[in-house]
Amino acid sequence: MRKLTTTATNKLQIYIGRKSAQSSPRRTKYDVWAEILKSCTTMARTQSWLLVKLRLTTTTVKDSLNFLATAKLIEAVEEPKVSGTKYKTTAKGQQALKVYQHLVTRYFSIDRWPH
Repeated sequence: MRKLTTTATNKLQIYIGRKSAQSSPRRTKYDVWAEILKSCTTMARTQSWLLVKLRLTTTTVKDSLNFLATAKLIEAVEEPKVSGTKYKTTAKGQQALKVYQHLVTRYFSIDRWPH
């Protein structure tokens, strides 16, 4: 186990690290896929936008986009005068998102569990 030093900088880093870990719990791959599908439903989004706004790693975004595109849940949209590829949720992706949200709210709702 590493001994913690008492410098102000280290205390600040430890405090910030704990705070961010508590405020953003780990997401499953299904949660990430649902977030991407939801984000790309109303407007086509770039990989960079998804990376920043959803607070994901580059590997996670690339792997997720690859999976979603292979499953035909998302499609690449080429727009003139725009650098980079944008992604838009397909009709199949919108249906999958609705089913996912229904399952989560129906089976994992806090109201269903005894208190």
